[in-house]
Amino acid sequence: MKKLLVIFVLTLLSAGCENGPETAHYSAIVEGTVVRVPALSGGELVARPVSEGQLVSRGELLVQIDTTEMSLQGEQIAASLSELSAQETLATSEVKRAKVQRDYLAQRAARIRQLFSEKSASRQQLDDIENQLQQAEIGYHKANQNLATIAAKGRQLKAQRALLAKKIRDACIAAPLSGRIAELFYEVGEAVAPMTPVAELVGLEKVDARIYLPESRLGAIAYDQQVSVKIDGREESLSGRISWISPKAEFTPKAVLTDDTRSSLVYAVNVEINNPEEILKHGMPVEILLERPEAE
Repeated sequence: MKKLLVIFVLTLLSAGCENGPETAHYSAIVEGTVVRVPALSGGELVARPVSEGQLVSRGELLVQIDTTEMSLQGEQIAASLSELSAQETLATSEVKRAKVQRDYLAQRAARIRQLFSEKSASRQQLDDIENQLQQAEIGYHKANQNLATIAAKGRQLKAQRALLAKKIRDACIAAPLSGRIAELFYEVGEAVAPMTPVAELVGLEKVDARIYLPESRLGAIAYDQQVSVKIDGREESLSGRISWISPKAEFTPKAVLTDDTRSSLVYAVNVEINNPEEILKHGMPVEILLERPEAE
């Protein structure tokens, strides 16, 4: 999940005049992709092969939670499935036997009904065979029910096994993105509760910087427009692009309020900057250079 550190920035509407009337300068704060990686399965932390400040790749192991108890539960489920498999074999045989018995009695009942209609069999013989057939039908129905119950238990155990396998996989907590480890929250040997963060990662391959423009300057910008990004201590400018322009106005953020801009309505504009060399750091101040409208 992308979580941007919300730091409202100083918007310099009148700065940069000495560099030329065609450029407007805006100060902003760099925002990387910040992710707090949770432990989906709780337990004792048994391994932590990374350290704070380390650059990790997506999928790289960050933390290992103990899975001994879950492995034992998996063995119990496997044993139950084996036992259930044997029961299913017996139940299947019982269904087949009950079906043969029912079919045989159904044929006998049909013959005795015919004989009874011809007055060659007694009412007692007919009643006896009808009763036997009814009992056979009940036995066949019960055998099928028993088989269905065993099959349902099997599906339940297999679902438990799949859930347990997921928990075991979740115990190996990997980096969800490539980035630097900003903070690790647990040491080896500590107990980790489910759904609590174990590490904070900051992705810096692409970063964002948000500036605020008055309506009069919106005509000078467009989506995917290239802008220059300057940082202190570096002569060369970096390149960024406008990736988002707010569709609605808002009051100037509190952090940039002055007596002149207290009631100003502005539009938030996001600048996306490719940062493969990690020159820009999370929270670093930068200066965004935009060309002014020709009329200004």
